[in-house]
Amino acid sequence: MANSIFDGTDQIIHEALGLRPGQHLKQISTCRGLCKAPLPAAFTAGIVPLLFERIAGNRRERIPSRENWRYEPQTRIADRNRSPEVVLERAIETLAVLGDLPGWCSQVPVASGLVDGYSDKRAALDLVRIEGNTAELIELKWESDTPLFALFEVLRYGLVLLLSRQHARDFGYSGRPLIEAAVLKFVVLAPAPYYHQYHLPGLRRISDTVSRGLGLLAQAHPDLPEPGLQFLRFPVNFDLPVRSGEEVNAMREGDETPAKVRLLKAIESIEPVWGPSDEGADSSRRTTKQVGTALNSIQRWLRSLRISGNRSPGPETAKTRNPGEAEQIRNSLSLQTPGPIDQNNTDKYNLGVFGIRDLNKEVFTDYDFVKSVLDDFYIDTLVCGGGVGIERLAARYGDRTDGITLKVIPPNLQRFDKNYVMAFNHRNEEIIKQVDYVLLMMISVTDTYKHTIDVALRKRKQVFIRSVL
Repeated sequence: MANSIFDGTDQIIHEALGLRPGQHLKQISTCRGLCKAPLPAAFTAGIVPLLFERIAGNRRERIPSRENWRYEPQTRIADRNRSPEVVLERAIETLAVLGDLPGWCSQVPVASGLVDGYSDKRAALDLVRIEGNTAELIELKWESDTPLFALFEVLRYGLVLLLSRQHARDFGYSGRPLIEAAVLKFVVLAPAPYYHQYHLPGLRRISDTVSRGLGLLAQAHPDLPEPGLQFLRFPVNFDLPVRSGEEVNAMREGDETPAKVRLLKAIESIEPVWGPSDEGADSSRRTTKQVGTALNSIQRWLRSLRISGNRSPGPETAKTRNPGEAEQIRNSLSLQTPGPIDQNNTDKYNLGVFGIRDLNKEVFTDYDFVKSVLDDFYIDTLVCGGGVGIERLAARYGDRTDGITLKVIPPNLQRFDKNYVMAFNHRNEEIIKQVDYVLLMMISVTDTYKHTIDVALRKRKQVFIRSVL
């Protein structure tokens, strides 16, 4: 017999994610490892219906607390309370009561009385926002726990809401805003730096799997809406405008204080952690024909790859290695960006970036494309030449992204008496010496790229190729 509506859900989640004994989602190291590794085979969209069935099976035939899913202001906070999440929750709620943030509410109970008269009384949503027929269920984080813990926390609370909607009439919940909302969103909200230590493409893969699971659940239960799932962040430079319950209580006077102004501005500027283009989708200018032509060009060269001892290897001049070695060389190159290179290695690595200067006779300036590619790597130090085009955009990425060290190595033209080919080849060799992996973003295979690849492979550095088109 269940002692909590959530009994057994941790086990389902941990087994699907392949957690070992002693690991849990509150651990930063565990969350980082999950975000960097490929999705376990057991972690599929089916986890959401499975969790819902477990929660529904835990419920006992009794009427739960009428406090569940209440939508009432909760602004009380002790002056001495300095918990960042609690202080921020109550500050938002206070502004809602003052009329500055309509639709916001905090500490909404979700599961009291579903199993017995005393379990799950502390299970509550941090924040709720209702606008029109849309309700957002928000798990707020500041410094504690991890994004994955927050994801499954708000997911489980959201599944209890769906269960409560199915029994709304029996439970006496009919007519409540959260029960009647036509559109539901499950949200994790945190400051931007909270996400920086995690590999975001991996976090998104887990999030997308859960989103698909919510779709499966809606298909199986046509009486329920299909909730959306989002990771949101405050603006990059946002810091707590109030630090204690005492400061929150002072906000109730309604004065236009700097803290109030900063908080309102931050709420207005909340944005998704990733956008629709962050998976590296082609921009509108890249047609299917262009992409196919570019990839075919690169793939043809890879298939005919020869490695030579001279500085500009190519099929027309190269000496063929034996078939086994040629195949090994081809396997050292990849058209796919890898995310974490080795799922068993939890360390960041150094990445050397090379790429085109211009496209269609214009300087290449598509920063979003470069960012979408580099987001797939778990970078410690980004090393590039800093020239116009790809390299300058990569340098901007390294400079802007927390947790990444940027190193720019320009060509030494004076040393090589302005011999550009020798200067750039030497620069490329220096970059390759200092990195673990090499990334080329290019359109076609030129002698310069062949030289770069040749040097990288001879130094036993894996090379990744991404077509710009």
